[in-house]
Amino acid sequence: MIWGSPGWLWGLAPWAGVAAWMLLGLRRRVGVPFLALWQAGESPRTIHRRVRPPLVCVVAILVAMGLAILAAGGPGIVGARDGEMATIIVNRGISASASRDGVAGYVVAARKLAATKTVGRARVVAVPATGGEVSARREWLARIEELAPTAMDARDGVAQAVRRALATTQGRVIVVGGGVERVDDPRVFVVPAGALGANVGIAGVSARVDAAGIARVWVAIAGTSDAGAVEVTAGGDGGSASKTLTLSGRGATAETVLAVANAGELLRIGISPGGSVGADDRAWLARRGSWPKVTLGHDAPAAVRRMVGVYGNHRPTDGGSPTVTVVDAADAAKVGGPVVVIVATSLGGAAGGAVGTVDHPVTADVEWAKVMADAVVAPAGPPAGFKAVMTVGGKPAVAVREAGADESRGVWIGFDSPTFSREPGFVSFWVNALDWVGGNAGEYRADTVHQLPAESRRIEPGGDSSDEPGLTAGLWRWADGSRGALNAPVADTVPDADGGDWKTRVAGVAEGDRGVISLSSWLALLASGCLLLAAATWTSRIAVYLTGAPRGHRYRK
Repeated sequence: MIWGSPGWLWGLAPWAGVAAWMLLGLRRRVGVPFLALWQAGESPRTIHRRVRPPLVCVVAILVAMGLAILAAGGPGIVGARDGEMATIIVNRGISASASRDGVAGYVVAARKLAATKTVGRARVVAVPATGGEVSARREWLARIEELAPTAMDARDGVAQAVRRALATTQGRVIVVGGGVERVDDPRVFVVPAGALGANVGIAGVSARVDAAGIARVWVAIAGTSDAGAVEVTAGGDGGSASKTLTLSGRGATAETVLAVANAGELLRIGISPGGSVGADDRAWLARRGSWPKVTLGHDAPAAVRRMVGVYGNHRPTDGGSPTVTVVDAADAAKVGGPVVVIVATSLGGAAGGAVGTVDHPVTADVEWAKVMADAVVAPAGPPAGFKAVMTVGGKPAVAVREAGADESRGVWIGFDSPTFSREPGFVSFWVNALDWVGGNAGEYRADTVHQLPAESRRIEPGGDSSDEPGLTAGLWRWADGSRGALNAPVADTVPDADGGDWKTRVAGVAEGDRGVISLSSWLALLASGCLLLAAATWTSRIAVYLTGAPRGHRYRK
């Protein structure tokens, strides 16, 4: 109980005196002679003090006066107010979700906070969000313990949640699990999840199938401390490969390319020994779609015909494969789908000059300066809609067309070289061109962990319907039935810098979440009710009561 204007309480002293005077009163006692004819002198008057049963109206007036004095003193009780409840932001990111002795880090942090007994009712905001992302309850610890860990990088989401809470609430903003830089605001507190051991994880993966059907798997690893030797393994349906890398020092990275034969539809990548966070020790790459089916629309050069045959042998097709047609310039307009246009240069053309290239999938992995040393370039440039990605002496030699509303992808080849077909770059160029025109449908792909539609299900490793769609790493089946891989980022195991004073600070402003509920209006309302009661029970006997006149005495008006 607190008082806003305690000086008014001194008014209770005269009120108590008035109440005592009215209840005790000074009464006259009138004696009656025992014998009517006994002549006796008048005995002296004796005044006796005694409490007489009060009238209802008198009691009501006294109570109304007392309540009015109390109301003027501004009484209030301390309690939680919804507008100033604490907001607890739970970081469910990969680092805060990592286990500390079998318990998720954000749960460890929440239990630390609960042990301080400084938070009553609170709003719980989970990042990433769940179906019931915000709740206001005293059982906030139980709510946090129910949340499932994730493998998502939640740092940006936590920072946004902090800014939103500061803008929309007046109470404390407590980040459970860390993952946010210390904010220069006295209402923000960061409760770290605690330190983890040394960690090393897979920082990136990609794969590309060469003309021989070998999957070239690029793997990068990173560590948060000196991890030493780490074995990297990549495997598919029919083969695997491994290599040992060395990491030294925090933030160190290393990478390698592994050759996996007969990789099939799925590549699995892993490291050993793993770090203190298991979610970033494994990665997946899944092939999406089908390789294109290549047809020849004209009498192409012999080297091109051989290349198309090799491409088909190493890029198996199925019923969903798109069709790519290789034609000459004269027939290009007749083809409605993806096309590779070969321009005849036998009629002559410009040769020589500086070679310029644009960073594009079609021009990758080819030594163009060597190839174009003896090349002939078509005198006429590409048709409208094509953009040059390789030039010789300023003249377009290779151009591409992006898919649009009315057109499909296309590659225009406007040069010829008598030695190009004998160079390794010849195979790389044609594989690049056919893959790109076909929409890269047979590439291995993976995304980082992110939320998916509710119909998605994890099929590896051992997922079930309780998994929040997309928030854990693995192989997932999309709503349309296709498969896709989601990989986790490398977890940072460095504890958040909280200055070691979060307990002191959060306790020091604990009253910031507790408001004063005023009782003055309620007391004033009760006083008014007592006055109404006094008016309703008012009687003419009040004068007799106040003066102490004998019972039965009536005053004349």
